[in-house]
Amino acid sequence: MVIVSNYDYLPLQVRGSHVGTYLPSSGIWHHTQRFLKKGVSNPKTINHLDFDAPTREHAQQLPDDKKQDESLLEDVWTLLRAGRMDEACSLCRSAGQSWRAATLSPFGGFDQFPSIEALVRNGKNRTLQAIELESGIGHQWRLWKWACYCASEKIADQDGGKYEAAVYATQCSNLKRILPTCTDWEV
Repeated sequence: MVIVSNYDYLPLQVRGSHVGTYLPSSGIWHHTQRFLKKGVSNPKTINHLDFDAPTREHAQQLPDDKKQDESLLEDVWTLLRAGRMDEACSLCRSAGQSWRAATLSPFGGFDQFPSIEALVRNGKNRTLQAIELESGIGHQWRLWKWACYCASEKIADQDGGKYEAAVYATQCSNLKRILPTCTDWEV
């Protein structure tokens, strides 16, 4: 039996861990969207609904939407901690946040390290393959790791949520931002 709460959260047992699946529209900030449609202005609330808005505008979505995002990110953190990247990406996609899945697995989910085989399987054309080879195998991968590091630092500095900072810190081994989410020896 599945019980839906106020946050469109459907409990799910996935290979031994309790994580959630989310309705496709749950990753979209409905409360903030309704607030903005009313034309009300608040300097602490974002003015746009794109995923970069909180960082760019130095503001936040409404508390209900922020709480829902933190719940999703806590589950993503749980899956990443268990080494289940594909399931974490699927969870993000099920919540309507495909952009977040793409940031977690930048090379199409095939490999964490880009290779010609990964580019071919991911449908990339010869031009992209040549760029990757000319810039040196792994150059794009290092840029992605640097971007994850910068994201984890910026998110933590702007109090964007400990799980979101930890999710990106995990991708680049930024222990400074991972350790605050580790509350006991099991984590």
